[in-house]
Amino acid sequence: MILRRTTPGGLPIHFAISFAVKQKIVTCEFLTSICITVATQTEALATTHRGWLCEVNGKFNGFASGNLGNGELEVIAVLPDHAGNGIGSRVMDQSRIGCGAEGV
Repeated sequence: MILRRTTPGGLPIHFAISFAVKQKIVTCEFLTSICITVATQTEALATTHRGWLCEVNGKFNGFASGNLGNGELEVIAVLPDHAGNGIGSRVMDQSRIGCGAEGV
C-alpha cells in the first residue's frame, strides 16, 4: 500500500473514486452545481487543501482530502471492492499527519 500526496493530475482519480462508492452520495452534476470541479480543486490543492491517494498493486483505490484552514477532513472514499482492507484508515491517518506537518 502506497500513499501519495494528490497533485492536480490525481484529481480525476479523486472524482472517479467518489462516483464509484456504494453510497452514491454525489454525482458529477451535483458537484458542478456547487462549484466543485477539477479546476476549483486544483486551486484548492495549491492553497487551502491537501489530498492523499492510496495505491495498491499499481491501482488507486481510495483517497482523503482535508482543509488546511480548519483542519477538517472533508472527503474520504474507498472503492467498494477494497473496503475493509484498512485503506480508509490509512488515508485518514495520512491526512492528519500531512495537515499536522503544515501546522493544522
